[in-house]
Amino acid sequence: MLIWASLLKRLNILVILAIGGLLYAAFMATLTLATSPWHLYALTIPAAAGAAALLSMPLTYFQDLFPGRPGLGTSFNPINSFLGNGLTAIVFGTGAHLFGYSGTAWLGVAMALAGIFGLVILEKRRPTVA
Repeated sequence: MLIWASLLKRLNILVILAIGGLLYAAFMATLTLATSPWHLYALTIPAAAGAAALLSMPLTYFQDLFPGRPGLGTSFNPINSFLGNGLTAIVFGTGAHLFGYSGTAWLGVAMALAGIFGLVILEKRRPTVA
């Protein structure tokens, strides 16, 4: 998390969120290919890197959305967590029932990529504040 925070000096927050999402999507995709325990242990490194970005950066992103209203962006973080956890539970339950665990991981990859794509589209449409 500290490494991602230090990268904010050089990278845009959207880029960091996209990299974190891609790392986590890559983890989920390669998780479906794991055949021995050492594969799982090795996958903890990209999973941790992606998760660190996805856990630590949304608060900064929300705060940057409302620069003139301190606290408003911070108040969106629990709402984001609640909705994200609910959506994750629904996708996991549905995916595990319909596709099994491996198929659910691929469904997670699709959801991660859709989230990154949606964030990029919304960011392009957001007006810039001078």
